[in-house]
Amino acid sequence: MLNSILSASVLDTVHVCLVSDSFWDILLHARPLQKPSFTGLSWQLTTSFTIVVFVMIIVQSFFCLRVWKVSGGNRFIVTIIILASVIQFGIAVCTYEYIDPTNKSRTLPRLNFISCLVCDGTIAASLVYFFRNFRVGQPRTEPVLQQLIVLSVNTGTLLCVITAMMLALFETKRGSAFLLAPQFISGKLYTNTLIATLNSRRGLRELVDRSIAFSLPTIPSSISTPAVV
Repeated sequence: MLNSILSASVLDTVHVCLVSDSFWDILLHARPLQKPSFTGLSWQLTTSFTIVVFVMIIVQSFFCLRVWKVSGGNRFIVTIIILASVIQFGIAVCTYEYIDPTNKSRTLPRLNFISCLVCDGTIAASLVYFFRNFRVGQPRTEPVLQQLIVLSVNTGTLLCVITAMMLALFETKRGSAFLLAPQFISGKLYTNTLIATLNSRRGLRELVDRSIAFSLPTIPSSISTPAVV
């Protein structure tokens, strides 16, 4: 778990540095894009987007392991998540077609975005489903499960919205610089999702402690303690 956080944080830092260097060349060295469409990507952007793919696979692997534990080892759901993540990773790393504006093929980029949607959507939906099944109405566990459901819905929805935005821009603004905009924040979003999920454990522990204290029976003050003879 610590290795996942460290790896995602280091890769995200390198991604930010490469994007900043690319912006430096474009904005400060007087080499702006003259048109909204372009014919290729700089090595900084190509490398940074490749790094984002590795960040995504790290975060998706973490959540896949979480689904495995929460579901009690449901192989069907985990297989769907792994296949979708591997397809997305393979297309992004081996072909670069999902960010190459000069490529006229639409099949592989669509498959990349759809695989990402399936992976993130399946993770969020399965976590919500199993957390809801764990709810039995007990005061100790109900607030914790409710917070876990809200966290799963929020993180899953946000990741799916960004991926859907990239797919929509690919279909409507193909060959345009607008397609790159969501890529600049997707790596940071996945990293923050991982960190936020792990940081939420402290708040959940405090919520469990409050729930236990609330559920403990209290002795009425009118009942006196018998004297010890």
